[in-house]
Amino acid sequence: LLAGLVTALWGVTQFIAAPIAGELSDKFGRKRLLMAGVGVLGLSQVLFGVGIELGSVALLLVSRAIAGIAAGNAAIAQATIADVTAPKDRAKSFGLIGAAFGIGFILGPLLAGWIASVSADPAMPMWVAGGLGALNVLFVAVFLPETNKGAQTSHAGFTLWKGVRNIAMAFREAETRPLFIASFLYLLGFGFLPPFYGVFLVNQWGFDAAQVGMAFAAVGVCVSFAQLVVLRLLTRRFNERQILRFSLALVAFSMITFSFMPSVALVIAMIPLTSIPQGLSMANMAALISRSVPANRQGVAMGINGSLMALGSALAPAVGGGAS
Repeated sequence: LLAGLVTALWGVTQFIAAPIAGELSDKFGRKRLLMAGVGVLGLSQVLFGVGIELGSVALLLVSRAIAGIAAGNAAIAQATIADVTAPKDRAKSFGLIGAAFGIGFILGPLLAGWIASVSADPAMPMWVAGGLGALNVLFVAVFLPETNKGAQTSHAGFTLWKGVRNIAMAFREAETRPLFIASFLYLLGFGFLPPFYGVFLVNQWGFDAAQVGMAFAAVGVCVSFAQLVVLRLLTRRFNERQILRFSLALVAFSMITFSFMPSVALVIAMIPLTSIPQGLSMANMAALISRSVPANRQGVAMGINGSLMALGSALAPAVGGGAS
């Protein structure tokens, strides 16, 4: 229940923040918003470490809520990619974002486990994560040029419930409505797996912390392989819709069969069958939505998709945590 609550809280605050961040980046430029977002994310990691040291569940929840606000940065990162990439190449470019996520998914659990064991301090990985956040701000400031050349200066039109309003607007538009519905249903279904994967491995198969970290690292390897290698091969012959028809079916099949595996060997064998189509689906869904809107609305579109991702990330663990 606590695992579901922590993840759901992150999803709720990202749901509110993602469309605001995306639209603000359309108006004021990508770079400044990215710097603010990665800085806040680094601070949230430090706050999480303080919560560990104090043994405060409330502080842990507050830090995850702040991290969800900062996670609205994902919409800005996708809009930045769209600014500098031709429409036909966006699936591959969005795949690079996913590959970076996958590499982080490999290194993060392994590095965190090593740091915690060497330091004998469970909060130490969070201090390191906060330091990496500070380095990220510096990296964006020095190396990332502003990609939104048509940024405006108007400050009007922003409310806390921009996410709800933007999603309602997206579902009123005939061209984008089927894409956003498909994206939401896909993300809602897959959203049941990540928060409870580690819990499932521990409770069902007796994994320890190191083994859970290795399982998550294996997921990262597969996602990176899908988006760095498989995606580039497929986009030479197939468009986004064709790839999604295949990859979404595989995601659905793996989600249905995952919990019925009779042995730990089959559970491990399911990792690539789940992670590779997931990596393909995420990149191609974002690319398809990006191609459906004009250049001056990339931030809005990616923000709406980010809200849908966050809503799925909130509903699924809330329902799953309560039901279990």
